[in-house]
Amino acid sequence: VFRHIFTRFGLPLFSDRRRPLLESPMIRTLLSLLKLYQKGFRREEVLSFLKGYVTQQQWEDLDRFENYCFTRGIGGKAFKSPFEDAEMEELRQDFLGVLLEYEDILKKKEEPTEFERILRELLIQLDFPQRLEEEAKVYEERGEEEEAQLLHQLWEAMVELLTQLSKTGPKEKLSFAAYSKLLETGLKRMSLGIIPPS
Repeated sequence: VFRHIFTRFGLPLFSDRRRPLLESPMIRTLLSLLKLYQKGFRREEVLSFLKGYVTQQQWEDLDRFENYCFTRGIGGKAFKSPFEDAEMEELRQDFLGVLLEYEDILKKKEEPTEFERILRELLIQLDFPQRLEEEAKVYEERGEEEEAQLLHQLWEAMVELLTQLSKTGPKEKLSFAAYSKLLETGLKRMSLGIIPPS
């Protein structure tokens, strides 16, 4: 209530409450991405990721893509084969091309340090850092400085978590599914605070 009132009248309000990373839509989208790989591109996980990831300009295309997949029962391995409909095949490539490419790469790796490097590459290809900054600017324009500050910190927090998993995670070989569950646990436990202006 206080936050809404202060924001409405352009007054700063800062809280020292730490904020869970899961409050960010982009972090929830990252969790959907991990689930997508864990579940082998099951339709539910694929569409959950895309709904959190695609831009507003792509919503209509995603609606048509979702309807096409449901009416034809497409899921799992079927996402990895060309679609009969040329327009839907183009959307499949646009929406899933990079994800499918990285699935093959991740399957061949067994070390946390390798997963860290590849995940960072994938997230950069998917424009995660840029998306977080764009989201932060939206909050800044609304005068919600606290939310903007938190978003500015998110990418570095994610990178730090990946680094820590490499340094302190399991030393034995493991699958990406096992690694991603560790990462998911870390994301759910992490929180961020902000520094109020002096």
